[in-house]
Amino acid sequence: MSSSTHHAHSAAASTVVPAVNSTVSPAIVPTVAPAASAATDAPSAAPALPQSFTIGDAAGLAVTVTDYGARLMAVTVPGRGGRATNVLLGRPTAADYLTDDCYLGAIIGRNANRIADATCVIDGAVCHPVANEGTNNVHSGPNGYDRRLWAVADRSERSLTLVLHSPDGDQGFPGAMDVRVRYEVDNMTLRCDIDAECTRSTIANMTSHAYWNLAGESSGDILDQILTIPTDRYCPTDERFIPLACEPVDGTPMDFRAPKRIGDAMRAGFEAGDAQLAAARGYNHAFVFEDAHGQLPHATSLNPRTGLRTVAVAASERTGIRMTVLSNAPSVLLYSAGFLDGVPGTGGRTYCPAAGYALEPGFVPNAVNNASERSPLLPAGSHYHLAIRWRFDAVG
Repeated sequence: MSSSTHHAHSAAASTVVPAVNSTVSPAIVPTVAPAASAATDAPSAAPALPQSFTIGDAAGLAVTVTDYGARLMAVTVPGRGGRATNVLLGRPTAADYLTDDCYLGAIIGRNANRIADATCVIDGAVCHPVANEGTNNVHSGPNGYDRRLWAVADRSERSLTLVLHSPDGDQGFPGAMDVRVRYEVDNMTLRCDIDAECTRSTIANMTSHAYWNLAGESSGDILDQILTIPTDRYCPTDERFIPLACEPVDGTPMDFRAPKRIGDAMRAGFEAGDAQLAAARGYNHAFVFEDAHGQLPHATSLNPRTGLRTVAVAASERTGIRMTVLSNAPSVLLYSAGFLDGVPGTGGRTYCPAAGYALEPGFVPNAVNNASERSPLLPAGSHYHLAIRWRFDAVG
């Protein structure tokens, strides 16, 4: 189901470098296949029942997290008039995520989104993660970090830190990786920091797969919500949702440089016969701020003080809730949940297509095989860091 798409990485702080030379002949290099070991396969069994934890701040922002997939379960925000609204799509209980196939609220890793033909070259070796969406590998296969029980390393009233050990060969990728996710709330901002180190050169391409509905998670569709994405470049995709070369947003339904209702943009695109929207049942596209050559001239740049850029701003006129998404990632993927259907939600309502949208900071999908985009390869001994900030306020 969910073929949403994704990617993540640090800009200044991370040391991810350009991809290895992909001209090496696959016939003469070693192959890394998914490890058939208890260490790799066991996490799918979820040896213990998931638990949930709630953190909050004095301003009224409350966040519930489960250790299964390090997932966000609920994000409750005071809107216009101080009315508390849960703006995150989720499941009723932590145990319900054991059967979730939509990646609701999950941390995705070791690689978020798609790898074309489930093949990439890392440090001279051809890697073959499992093809779990036709010929593609999506979200690292059927045993991604979203299906692991993470360990709680630290907890306070305002923060929660979860850790995961990913063994060498896990998901078909080289190196033993240790990952840490820290959620923290402060002054109406939810902070997510993902840090990782690996014993060998590998792919490090994580993101948060949170689905948002700023009118409330059980309020219906998100078509009347207003979205801004401050860049003039996006990646169209082929029939397998693999990105093609970046194109200008001008004259397309991908132009969110000025605030626009999501439904208005989609409707205009469908009426014009836009093939990109038709294939994805809406949006499933990466918007690019920085490519292999550096910062794009007509996109928001990293703030030199914070190391973050604004990648999206969304708002609901019904609740008055506005969400600003900041990150150090080179792109953000907009998924309008066209393939989400028949999923029981937190408040008892069944989610249908367009019940929410994901705004996933990270690398352009399949960037490991695309020399024109920022590379998600992490050299051995280097540090990976992805920062995401969701800043909420009430407007109107």
